Amino acid sequence: MHFAAWSMAQKLVNALAVGIALPMLSLVGFDPAAPVTEAARAFIRLCYLVVPAPLFLIGAFLFWHFPIDRRRHAIIRKRADANAGRRALPIA
Repeated sequence: MHFAAWSMAQKLVNALAVGIALPMLSLVGFDPAAPVTEAARAFIRLCYLVVPAPLFLIGAFLFWHFPIDRRRHAIIRKRADANAGRRALPIA
């Protein structure tokens, strides 16, 4: 479930990025058939360099302060192993 949610979130973020960035590029005058203007070039730099940085910092903060320590992880692992043993189907 975790991997499925992670994968879906990645796809959603990629779709949002395209849905937001492409219309904004047209607002600054980007035309794929014409030479790239300085405004479009600056906007592309902003999108790739400045916008993601705070998001990565937030992610790093959340990762650094993740509330599961070794003891809590051992408890979760023990419960998961016990649940996996109960759900195992016998091999015929």
